[in-house]
Amino acid sequence: MSMQFDILHKTHIKQVAIVGNDATLTITCHMCGVDYRVPVDKDSWIKYIQGGTPIQECFFVLSADERELIISGTCGACWDELWVDED
Repeated sequence: MSMQFDILHKTHIKQVAIVGNDATLTITCHMCGVDYRVPVDKDSWIKYIQGGTPIQECFFVLSADERELIISGTCGACWDELWVDED
């Protein structure tokens, strides 16, 4: 029950499918609307949603773009568009 409560505020995470020791997160980018599937270790997912451990420690095998997608619901391409240097 507490796992559900902890992720309620992350509305961009549409589904968490757990099979054995693996979990697949289905996440929708809030900017472009594209669905992404991010495979993670189930225990790492549980550790992350319980809080207290930085995402880069829980998911050190994921790219920075994948971790940002989990945190904010913004894919790498849209994140780059947000921070374009306009000189």
